Amino acid sequence: MKSRHDLCSYSAILTGAFLLALIWVFGLQPLVWAEASLANSAQWGQVVVVVVIAALVLMIRPALRKGKENRQKSVEEYLRVARDVAGAGEAALVEALDTIPEGFVIYDADDRLIRCNAKFREIYGYSEEETMPGVTHQQLGLLDERRGVRVEGGSSDGFIKQRLDYRSQLQGDQVIELPDGRLITTRERALAKGGFVSIQTDITELKETQKRLKASEQLLLDAIEGLDEGFVFYDENDRLVIANSTYKQMYPAQKEISPGITFEDAVRLSVYGGEVPAAIGREEKWIAERMAQHRGRGGISEQTLSDGRWVKVSERPTADGGVVGIRTDITELKESQTQAESANRAKTSFLAHMSHELRTPLNSIIGYSDMVRYETWGPVGDPRYAEYLENIYNSGALLLALINDILDISRVEIGELDAFPERIDPAEVIASCVEMMKPRAESKHVVLTIEPPLFDSGLYADLRHFQQILINIIGNAIKFTSGGDKVSVRLCDLGDAGLEIVVSDSGCGIAESELTKIFKPFSQVGDAFAKANEGTGLGLYLVKNLAELNGGKVRLESELDTGTSVTVAFPLSRIV
Repeated sequence: MKSRHDLCSYSAILTGAFLLALIWVFGLQPLVWAEASLANSAQWGQVVVVVVIAALVLMIRPALRKGKENRQKSVEEYLRVARDVAGAGEAALVEALDTIPEGFVIYDADDRLIRCNAKFREIYGYSEEETMPGVTHQQLGLLDERRGVRVEGGSSDGFIKQRLDYRSQLQGDQVIELPDGRLITTRERALAKGGFVSIQTDITELKETQKRLKASEQLLLDAIEGLDEGFVFYDENDRLVIANSTYKQMYPAQKEISPGITFEDAVRLSVYGGEVPAAIGREEKWIAERMAQHRGRGGISEQTLSDGRWVKVSERPTADGGVVGIRTDITELKESQTQAESANRAKTSFLAHMSHELRTPLNSIIGYSDMVRYETWGPVGDPRYAEYLENIYNSGALLLALINDILDISRVEIGELDAFPERIDPAEVIASCVEMMKPRAESKHVVLTIEPPLFDSGLYADLRHFQQILINIIGNAIKFTSGGDKVSVRLCDLGDAGLEIVVSDSGCGIAESELTKIFKPFSQVGDAFAKANEGTGLGLYLVKNLAELNGGKVRLESELDTGTSVTVAFPLSRIV
């Protein structure tokens, strides 16, 4: 836009030109016509033009000079204002840079410092002289290297090279470690026309917070990993966040699961991996039922796995929509419950059977004694009374044996059954026990034999216990052997291994599935009541405990419909 002085100058020039034109047209033209004789019109016109031009020059020159002076003053004013604005902007920029919490520095294309803020000098401990414009990036790097500044994880010796390598690539951020332990992250970016701009941020507190957070997280992970229970956590999108080793051991088909897998996909691994017997043959239906239970966000259930283990499944929702699951191996608890239920049934059966076992000899005793007391067959001198007295004696002896067995079992279970070992002749005791059991064998038409002993040394054991062991084993063999079959007893010398007594029969045998409960109290295998009318289920349990009390061990081998062999072994330390 033209200044006011320029406009005035131009107006004066135009006005002068207009006046000269009027003089020519209205003032000089009549003179020309009157004085035509002085010169022709063409010559006069030339004179007029020269006069007009001269007049114009005289009128325009002062105006042009004044306009030039005015324009020069205007340019100087513009420059002054621009300098003032630039100075104010630069001051504002410096003030702004000095107020930001990060260090700021900019280098030109020759890697020379253009400007930095106060925070940059504070972070690295630079003075204003050390950061004057023009100092090179490498000069500052040498200062840093001498002061022990280094790239995190590196050494101060290679600091400059590491910094130059970073600047040549400018990939991500670089963390600088100061001598006082502070950590500074530097972010550098190249400028379009060359040079670099760099932002420095103190991340020491952030790193400490991250370190504490990581330590807390690791502590939590260690705690979860140390649980005896399986632990699993799914987020609000039903995707796995974490599963500990115990969980993966419980479900081998899921041992390779990793964060991100969905709950349904994990369940499918177990189902189609054959780990869930309840799902076999109805896999998709079972998965649908399990998903419905899982989406119900909570509850406790039990699972049986293909390896026979029982797992209690507990699931609870979290506040953010996730699900925490705990898997507890309750196999031992289930086995204990099963054993307790089995023992309870056995005791109930024992009591029911024991009532028969006790009533039978008692009825005999009462019946026969009544017949003697009331002299049913006349005076007591009748020979039939002698038979009755024999029956009374036998029934009393059986009743006493039953009561002794029960009392011995009670003492075994409370740890109060003691052994009083002495030197005994095992061959002699075996012979007497076989002789004692022969009437029972003969009553069932069972052949009871004793093989020639292959042992002539003594045994250090409790005599009564040794007799109970033999009578119980031989009695069991006779009980479960049919007429015409055979029961044999043999004594074997094992040399340095000691000795063993083996009682074998060719009876009904025992099914393999029932061998595990053969030495448990109140347990009877097979159809015991159909095969015999007596027995408490305590015999072999008592045999096992009496043998162990005297340093021996018992083992049993049996095959259904073939027979059974019971062996009682004593170590060399018991041979005298």
